[in-house]
Amino acid sequence: MLEKFFARIGIGSAMADLEIPKPETELGGVLEGTVRIKGGSVEQEIEKMYITLVLKSSYFDGSQTRPYSQNISIVKVAENVVVKPGQEEVVPISIEVPSNRHLPVSRGVTRYYLRTSLDIRHAPDPVDHDEIKIVPGKYLKTLLDSMAFLGFQEQADTGQYNGRYQQFKYKPTALFARELDEIRVYPICHEQELLLGMVIDKKDEGIIGSILHGIQLDEKSLNIKIPYGEMNSVSRVADLLKEIIKKEYEKI
Repeated sequence: MLEKFFARIGIGSAMADLEIPKPETELGGVLEGTVRIKGGSVEQEIEKMYITLVLKSSYFDGSQTRPYSQNISIVKVAENVVVKPGQEEVVPISIEVPSNRHLPVSRGVTRYYLRTSLDIRHAPDPVDHDEIKIVPGKYLKTLLDSMAFLGFQEQADTGQYNGRYQQFKYKPTALFARELDEIRVYPICHEQELLLGMVIDKKDEGIIGSILHGIQLDEKSLNIKIPYGEMNSVSRVADLLKEIIKKEYEKI
């Protein structure tokens, strides 16, 4: 009797443990694994078990940083499972990650989690959190590798996502180190080309530079379309970006 009471308040209740052997994939990929349901001190019925793909990020809005959270997808993987005391049930799972090209990848402040929830009658719902990694696809990876090839270093707050686009924030370390303060890029992968928004921020120079920075006249915004046929090597994309950045910097 006492054991049933404790189970109802979450002590000695059934628990879930998600196991994903390979916890990373591209957008549109599939994550395979199992959920181990471990029985508690009394027999319990799990009415439903859900796995939710959760996105956590943040973005800069005016003068402050705001958190961002979104449930990307929810999958029901089991229902009406009776677990006896000490028993272990193993449920295979397959989670398909949406292929939405506007979703971000795991980078900097942007992270993904799988939240496993057990819906148990007359008891608190146990929850298990497991981080997974959404890696860049071929063309986005080529772009990011090209920025690194040019000596641009990603900042700690890179990867910000506001629900519409993801920002990658860079500091020059060699090339353009004297001319630029930072570069921000906003890539979106379309079917045949990479659409790249870019903001070039010129380095402040004296009082005039500080004034221009305050009214954002030291920045240059541009949009670039790079056909996938021109993205067959990191060095080629790096050369293209180098020429574009140099040309646009001179207009500031």
